[in-house]
Amino acid sequence: MGCSIAYALKAWRQETLYADDDDFAFPSEKLGGKQPRSGSQLVEDYLRPAAIRAGVILEKDGMTYGPDGEVVKRFGFHTFRHSLATCLMDEKENPAVVQAIMRHSKMDVTLYYSHSRSSAKRAAQEKVAQRLVVPATATEIRVPMRVPETVQ
Repeated sequence: MGCSIAYALKAWRQETLYADDDDFAFPSEKLGGKQPRSGSQLVEDYLRPAAIRAGVILEKDGMTYGPDGEVVKRFGFHTFRHSLATCLMDEKENPAVVQAIMRHSKMDVTLYYSHSRSSAKRAAQEKVAQRLVVPATATEIRVPMRVPETVQ
Protein backbone atom coordinates (compact mmCIF):
# COMPACT_ATOMS: atom_id res chain seq x y z
CA MET A 1 0.00 0.00 0.00
CA GLY A 2 1.30 3.43 -0.91
CA CYS A 3 1.99 6.06 1.73
CA SER A 4 -0.71 8.43 0.47
CA ILE A 5 -3.40 5.74 0.73
CA ALA A 6 -2.22 4.67 4.18
CA TYR A 7 -2.29 8.30 5.30
CA ALA A 8 -5.82 8.80 3.89
CA LEU A 9 -7.09 5.66 5.63
CA LYS A 10 -5.50 6.72 8.91
CA ALA A 11 -7.16 10.15 8.64
CA TRP A 12 -10.47 8.46 7.79
CA ARG A 13 -10.16 6.25 10.86
CA GLN A 14 -9.75 9.34 13.08
CA GLU A 15 -12.99 10.83 11.69
CA THR A 16 -15.27 7.79 11.56
CA LEU A 17 -17.55 6.65 14.35
CA TYR A 18 -16.41 3.09 13.66
CA ALA A 19 -12.68 3.04 14.34
CA ASP A 20 -12.37 -0.34 16.08
CA ASP A 21 -9.98 -2.88 14.56
CA ASP A 22 -12.87 -5.11 13.49
CA ASP A 23 -14.92 -2.28 11.91
CA PHE A 24 -15.01 -1.66 8.18
CA ALA A 25 -13.53 1.38 6.43
CA PHE A 26 -16.91 2.02 4.77
CA PRO A 27 -19.37 0.66 7.32
CA SER A 28 -23.10 0.28 7.17
CA GLU A 29 -24.46 2.75 9.69
CA LYS A 30 -27.62 0.65 10.00
CA LEU A 31 -25.54 -2.31 11.22
CA GLY A 32 -23.36 -0.33 13.64
CA GLY A 33 -20.18 -0.57 11.59
CA LYS A 34 -20.01 -4.36 11.83
CA GLN A 35 -20.89 -4.90 8.16
CA PRO A 36 -19.73 -3.05 5.05
CA ARG A 37 -21.99 -0.81 3.01
CA SER A 38 -23.38 -2.38 -0.15
CA GLY A 39 -21.34 -2.09 -3.32
CA SER A 40 -23.88 0.13 -5.07
CA GLN A 41 -23.94 2.52 -2.08
CA LEU A 42 -20.15 2.75 -2.09
CA VAL A 43 -20.12 3.49 -5.80
CA GLU A 44 -22.73 6.25 -5.54
CA ASP A 45 -21.53 7.79 -2.26
CA TYR A 46 -17.75 7.53 -2.67
CA LEU A 47 -16.38 6.16 -5.94
CA ARG A 48 -18.44 8.17 -8.43
CA PRO A 49 -17.79 11.52 -6.65
CA ALA A 50 -14.07 10.67 -6.36
CA ALA A 51 -13.89 9.71 -10.04
CA ILE A 52 -15.56 12.98 -11.02
CA ARG A 53 -13.12 14.99 -8.87
CA ALA A 54 -10.18 13.08 -10.39
CA GLY A 55 -11.43 13.66 -13.94
CA VAL A 56 -11.82 9.92 -14.60
CA ILE A 57 -15.47 10.45 -15.52
CA LEU A 58 -17.68 13.42 -16.30
CA GLU A 59 -21.44 13.69 -15.81
CA LYS A 60 -23.59 15.86 -18.03
CA ASP A 61 -27.32 15.77 -18.73
CA GLY A 62 -27.74 12.48 -16.88
CA MET A 63 -25.03 10.74 -18.92
CA THR A 64 -21.59 9.58 -17.80
CA TYR A 65 -18.58 10.25 -20.05
CA GLY A 66 -14.92 9.27 -20.00
CA PRO A 67 -12.19 11.92 -20.19
CA ASP A 68 -12.21 11.73 -24.00
CA GLY A 69 -15.96 12.25 -24.25
CA GLU A 70 -16.86 8.61 -24.83
CA VAL A 71 -20.07 7.41 -23.14
CA VAL A 72 -19.42 5.21 -20.10
CA LYS A 73 -22.16 2.59 -20.00
CA ARG A 74 -21.25 0.99 -16.68
CA PHE A 75 -19.34 2.39 -13.73
CA GLY A 76 -18.33 0.48 -10.63
CA PHE A 77 -15.41 -1.06 -8.76
CA HIS A 78 -14.15 -2.96 -11.78
CA THR A 79 -13.91 0.31 -13.72
CA PHE A 80 -11.11 1.33 -11.36
CA ARG A 81 -9.02 -1.69 -12.34
CA HIS A 82 -9.16 -0.54 -15.94
CA SER A 83 -8.53 3.10 -14.91
CA LEU A 84 -5.53 2.11 -12.80
CA ALA A 85 -3.92 0.15 -15.63
CA THR A 86 -4.63 2.97 -18.10
CA CYS A 87 -3.24 5.68 -15.80
CA LEU A 88 -0.10 3.69 -15.05
CA MET A 89 0.55 3.07 -18.74
CA ASP A 90 -0.15 6.77 -19.50
CA GLU A 91 2.54 7.62 -16.94
CA LYS A 92 4.97 5.42 -18.93
CA GLU A 93 5.21 2.85 -16.14
CA ASN A 94 6.98 -0.36 -17.10
CA PRO A 95 4.30 -2.79 -18.38
CA ALA A 96 5.80 -5.59 -16.24
CA VAL A 97 5.30 -3.41 -13.14
CA VAL A 98 1.69 -2.70 -14.19
CA GLN A 99 1.16 -6.42 -14.70
CA ALA A 100 2.48 -7.13 -11.18
CA ILE A 101 0.32 -4.40 -9.60
CA MET A 102 -2.74 -5.71 -11.42
CA ARG A 103 -1.77 -9.29 -10.45
CA HIS A 104 -2.27 -10.56 -13.98
CA SER A 105 -0.60 -13.82 -14.94
CA LYS A 106 -0.33 -12.79 -18.60
CA MET A 107 0.79 -9.51 -20.17
CA ASP A 108 -1.98 -9.61 -22.78
CA VAL A 109 -4.57 -9.28 -19.99
CA THR A 110 -2.75 -6.21 -18.66
CA LEU A 111 -2.64 -4.68 -22.12
CA TYR A 112 -6.37 -5.38 -22.52
CA TYR A 113 -7.06 -3.59 -19.22
CA SER A 114 -5.05 -0.52 -20.21
CA HIS A 115 -7.16 1.41 -22.65
CA SER A 116 -5.43 3.90 -24.90
CA ARG A 117 -7.07 7.28 -24.84
CA SER A 118 -8.01 9.07 -28.04
CA SER A 119 -5.61 11.90 -27.19
CA ALA A 120 -2.79 9.38 -26.69
CA LYS A 121 -3.62 7.76 -30.03
CA ARG A 122 -3.52 11.13 -31.77
CA ALA A 123 -0.21 12.01 -30.09
CA ALA A 124 1.32 8.69 -31.19
CA GLN A 125 0.12 9.22 -34.76
CA GLU A 126 1.54 12.74 -34.72
CA LYS A 127 4.98 11.44 -33.68
CA VAL A 128 5.04 9.13 -36.69
CA ALA A 129 3.66 11.82 -39.00
CA GLN A 130 6.41 14.23 -37.93
CA ARG A 131 9.03 11.64 -38.88
CA LEU A 132 7.44 10.94 -42.25
CA VAL A 133 6.59 14.46 -43.31
CA VAL A 134 9.67 16.54 -44.00
CA PRO A 135 8.91 20.26 -44.06
CA ALA A 136 9.40 21.62 -47.56
CA THR A 137 11.53 24.65 -48.24
CA ALA A 138 10.04 27.51 -50.25
CA THR A 139 11.71 26.26 -53.46
CA GLU A 140 10.34 22.71 -53.01
CA ILE A 141 6.69 23.67 -52.66
CA ARG A 142 4.79 22.50 -55.68
CA VAL A 143 1.35 23.67 -56.66
CA PRO A 144 -0.91 20.66 -57.21
CA MET A 145 -2.18 20.18 -60.72
CA ARG A 146 -5.78 21.03 -61.34
CA VAL A 147 -7.76 17.83 -61.75
CA PRO A 148 -9.98 17.89 -64.84
CA GLU A 149 -13.68 18.00 -64.02
CA THR A 150 -14.29 14.69 -65.81
CA VAL A 151 -12.00 12.89 -63.35
CA GLN A 152 -13.66 14.37 -60.26
